[in-house]
Amino acid sequence: MFELQPVLDAVVENATRLCAGDQADLIRVEGEDVYEVAHFGLAPAEYREVLDRKRYSADRGSLVGRTILERRPVLIPDVEADTEYRFWEAVRPFGFRALLGIPLMRDDKLIGVLAVSRREPRPFNEQEIRLAQTFADQAAIAIANTRLIEAVERQRTELSRFVSPQVAELISSKDGQQLLAGHRPVLGEEHVPSSRATTASASPHGAADYRS
Repeated sequence: MFELQPVLDAVVENATRLCAGDQADLIRVEGEDVYEVAHFGLAPAEYREVLDRKRYSADRGSLVGRTILERRPVLIPDVEADTEYRFWEAVRPFGFRALLGIPLMRDDKLIGVLAVSRREPRPFNEQEIRLAQTFADQAAIAIANTRLIEAVERQRTELSRFVSPQVAELISSKDGQQLLAGHRPVLGEEHVPSSRATTASASPHGAADYRS
């Protein structure tokens, strides 16, 4: 079974080390729910508590909010010289000055932010920004793969209500979908289980809090 967390942990560690940062955070964005999923670096436990209390919005007052708003890499060479920055409790007590935010994009949808911080007021260079973008892309792919696996598992659970577990596993597999697709012209769409329809019927619905 694919495990997402080790991949995200490796992303923030590599981003910190190879982009000459002092720390990195990976923030997930799911609708209005915004929260940290991985961290690496020097900041103490108090920093994590600050992030846990933060309620992000798409505005220019924080690195994450600005990246969500602009949907492109955001570079703040020195927060002390940035007139729009407001999230001081996340930088001043820990000495952070230069910040880099990279959006995690999948199918033109923003699903997270990779934030890299350094204590020296020196802007991230082009190579470091490209590296951070590569790590953000890796994280986005890993998250998307996890969603796909979870969707397949939901589909399999739904199908098992009507057919045996072995048949449900076959239908929800890639080979099974290809096999069924070949028979749809003969059987008619109404006789062939659809992965899209089944997945939709099994998907949960609910509101989420906009919280970090």
